[in-house]
Amino acid sequence: MASQGPAGQALGRPGRCAQSFFGALSLICRRMRIYPEGNQDAEQVILALSRLVRQTDNDKIAVVLDNAGLYRAKAVIDLYGPGQALERIRPTYLPLYVPDHNPAEHVWNAAKAPV
Repeated sequence: MASQGPAGQALGRPGRCAQSFFGALSLICRRMRIYPEGNQDAEQVILALSRLVRQTDNDKIAVVLDNAGLYRAKAVIDLYGPGQALERIRPTYLPLYVPDHNPAEHVWNAAKAPV
């Protein structure tokens, strides 16, 4: 785990920077969208999911999420209701920790491997 710097900022390794992404893959048209995001918080999740809704023509959108608290924040969950901004999204949450069933773990392992 990276040590903490000023104002809770992670120091990490010199010469590296952190970046958060929200990715979406369409199984119908086989297109992938990657949205670079700033801080990971409920507001950024709402912005990314709203963008996904605007850019997707399907009536229903299945979204697979891990169990991070920001995906289960009340502000996010309330927007899945009828008449709300994210009503077309059907969230599915991964089990708490099953790395073999979490495709993101494979991506992280590949990203962490030396180039």
